[in-house]
Amino acid sequence: MEMISGEIAMQAYDFFEDVMEAVLDVAGYLNVSVCEVCGELRIRIFTDCDTMLPALLRKYPKMRIVREKQDGTAFLLPLEGGGEN
Repeated sequence: MEMISGEIAMQAYDFFEDVMEAVLDVAGYLNVSVCEVCGELRIRIFTDCDTMLPALLRKYPKMRIVREKQDGTAFLLPLEGGGEN
């Protein structure tokens, strides 16, 4: 089993915490996944709220926000160094 660094784990947790705090009053649920895509570790937070969160975009310039039809919004962040062996 491959381990990730503490720094990468902290980046993922900080991102999760920031998104959670930003949508806490408007979201009915959060779904969180961390996975490797094309050699890059990514965190994906999916929620039923429909918001762009400009403050998070400034804090996490590599974050992508994807609206998934009427289901909700996904916040995606690549984690630096997360895909290294």
